[in-house]
Amino acid sequence: MKYKILIIDDDEVSSLLLRKILMNLSYEVIIANSGIEGINMVNTELPDIVLCDLYLGDVDGFLVGVSVKADPVTSEIPLIMMSADYSESVVVNALENNFVDFVSKPIRKAELALRISNVLKMKQKEKELVELNLKLDKEKKILSKYFSNEFVESVLNEEIPLDLNGDILDVTILFFDLRNSTSISEILSPEEFAEFLSSMFTDIMDLITGTKGSVNKLLGDGLMATFGCPFPNPEDTLNAVKCAKKILEYFKTFNQFKPDKLKDEVKFGIGISTGRVFAGNIGSVRRMEYTVLGEAVNIASRLEAITKTVGKPIIIDGNTKNLLNGKILSTKEDIDHVRGKKGQVEIYSLDEILGE
Repeated sequence: MKYKILIIDDDEVSSLLLRKILMNLSYEVIIANSGIEGINMVNTELPDIVLCDLYLGDVDGFLVGVSVKADPVTSEIPLIMMSADYSESVVVNALENNFVDFVSKPIRKAELALRISNVLKMKQKEKELVELNLKLDKEKKILSKYFSNEFVESVLNEEIPLDLNGDILDVTILFFDLRNSTSISEILSPEEFAEFLSSMFTDIMDLITGTKGSVNKLLGDGLMATFGCPFPNPEDTLNAVKCAKKILEYFKTFNQFKPDKLKDEVKFGIGISTGRVFAGNIGSVRRMEYTVLGEAVNIASRLEAITKTVGKPIIIDGNTKNLLNGKILSTKEDIDHVRGKKGQVEIYSLDEILGE
């Protein structure tokens, strides 16, 4: 890439000598012989650097700097002041007012080459920083579709280790599953079914992240969400049941405005369990996944399936109920065995959250 440099100097001889120096340094060079002409050429030519003399016949160099920086199109173009007057006050004034560097006259080739090179390096670093910020914003938006803002910020700030390890945490697990998705897919066209699922999951994910949860896995027509990892707080379990109730209210509204092709109400099941789990990165150095493993995960999945048996949309385990003692109303279900679990598990259907 050949960088373009604009010289603004009313001394034609000085401009031609400077152009020769810069062309020998492999730069493309254009010249303006007055301040006003220079301002116009900055806008039309959009040079990579402007070399501007302090004392011009029509306006001084400072006014050129003000004009260039005031225009959003040209404000990022670096300006270097040139002058035979390189007193401390002049140099300081230039550096404090829109100019990134100062070159004394008569021009010395080695000094000029070094200063221009440094300015171009600085400009390239600024460009890379802008591109990096854009990339980070894009990645943040992608992550925010699945995780809470707190989790996303922690990942980007490298507060969460990106290697194969994890922690043992007390976490509340929520499993959600859409009922009769096969029947729905037979009623809707493939495009309509995909749009239906995408719209539904977008809304449910918003409800999860809005109650400080994170979507850990998408499971076809269901998902698993976690409340309490990687950063636990005392409200995690309450937030999980609040989220479940919000999903319940969401479907009440959704069913009032569901697609005309769907004659039956769209139903769902939610299982919630609380316990100690491993939370961290598993996999290999080639591919890692942040996940949770433990009995609470298995129980939450089984409880979600039990919602079909008891005919209640939200089922919680005894651990969850005990942690929310006095904050919810629930009904004990006449089931004490969960498939795959040797011991008994107290099972409750969630009726109401008190104080809401």
